[in-house]
Amino acid sequence: MRPFSIVTGTLSHRRLVPGRHHFRHKQYMLLLDVEKLLKATSLPWPIKYNKAGILSISDKSFLDGSSISLSRRILEKFQGFTPVVEGETMYILASPSLFGYGFNPASFYFKLNHNGVLNAAIVEVHNTFNESHTYCLDIDDSLVEPKNVYKEKGFHVSPFLQRRGSYEFDFLVNKDTVNLTISLWQDDVLVIETTYAGDVSPLTSRNTLFNLTGMLICVLLTEIRILMHAFKLKFILKLPFYSKPTPKTGTVESPSRGIISRLRIPFL
Repeated sequence: MRPFSIVTGTLSHRRLVPGRHHFRHKQYMLLLDVEKLLKATSLPWPIKYNKAGILSISDKSFLDGSSISLSRRILEKFQGFTPVVEGETMYILASPSLFGYGFNPASFYFKLNHNGVLNAAIVEVHNTFNESHTYCLDIDDSLVEPKNVYKEKGFHVSPFLQRRGSYEFDFLVNKDTVNLTISLWQDDVLVIETTYAGDVSPLTSRNTLFNLTGMLICVLLTEIRILMHAFKLKFILKLPFYSKPTPKTGTVESPSRGIISRLRIPFL
């Protein structure tokens, strides 16, 4: 695996019940070795690390946003549910910020064994209520294709879904591709399936500039698209609306607050 990469892919989402809804968007993300990120003097221009810039990655935007380095926080998070041994590497997959603004509905942290096979992952999910929650996944790396991992839904993301059921996580990460599928099951019925599939290429100034327009659009449109889809679910499909329940243990204040959480929108 390269230490720093750009992932160019497509985010696909389909809701099957109670009303059908789907979308596909181009999505650009950065895949970064967190240990080498900490030691790097710089990233390829125009991307900055913990500094202001056109595009940037900042430690304070992830996990608890504390002053402890992101690599240490990720390490401690993994060590909370799986051993971290010599030869393993940890990566973050997230969209960068644009002039300091950014909103990642989900950020991903991967642990790969010495053969470069995924054996653990952390999914950090953010909602539009200034909250975040993490799902820790212990993945069997003894199989040719890692097994799917199931976790109880413990976080209120969409007001058009009840906070119940189980997520099924199916992840594939290697030097050439990233393929992530998250499915929500309620009462043995597939309700939602979200997939991000992308190609991995080196993070260089040339590749960054080639994809710069798409990356900027991606950052700027994330919350706008959330509002557009929520409007459709509420006023066109007329789906049931569920008020935000009392947060469960493990839900914390989001370290990366978007614009929507600062607004009072009746259908969010």
